[in-house]
Amino acid sequence: MDSKRNSKYCAGQQFNYWTLISPTAFSGVKWVAECICGKQKEVYIQHLKNGKSKSCSCKTKHTHSMTKSPEYNSWAAAKYRCTNSNDDRWKDYGGRGIKFCDRWLNSFEDFYADMGERPKNSTLDRIDTNGNYEPSNCKWSTAKEQANNTRIQLDNGYSIKELSEKCNIPYSRLQTRLKRGWSLDNALTIPYCKGRRSDIVNALSH
Repeated sequence: MDSKRNSKYCAGQQFNYWTLISPTAFSGVKWVAECICGKQKEVYIQHLKNGKSKSCSCKTKHTHSMTKSPEYNSWAAAKYRCTNSNDDRWKDYGGRGIKFCDRWLNSFEDFYADMGERPKNSTLDRIDTNGNYEPSNCKWSTAKEQANNTRIQLDNGYSIKELSEKCNIPYSRLQTRLKRGWSLDNALTIPYCKGRRSDIVNALSH
């Protein structure tokens, strides 16, 4: 057995949804691995490395049924505004050099593996708003968390339009709120109260 070749891999090492359990007699070629669903089987290391085998197929089946899910909608929307020049928000994303990383570009499964389920009342957020959509620069954020991130950005020259895009608030609504003297926190986080003015007053008092 080639010990140098074998030393590249170890029990517990993860490849997408697989976790290496124990080497076979040909450990540089095949290992026994456990899928996230609990199923174990022998898998080729090369298939794990190049992504040909990401799970025992349980996750692929799962993600293929998620085309109407919040996670899929976030993936598709971010992808299109970075890659489709006909998208309404292209000029603020792909048009200014924001890219959708190669790992996620053609694989919702990889996006879901990296980001997981989208928490309630959250959106896909880039930590560095001048950076790309990639695992190291993305997280799920609530409107409040995005407001905290964007407060400093406004001071650094970000426009109201850029903030409205980032926090998914209509530009006209955000502009009106700020003109009326609302704090940035309130303007970005208080839900729209349709109808009664008293609803807005109550919201602002908390």
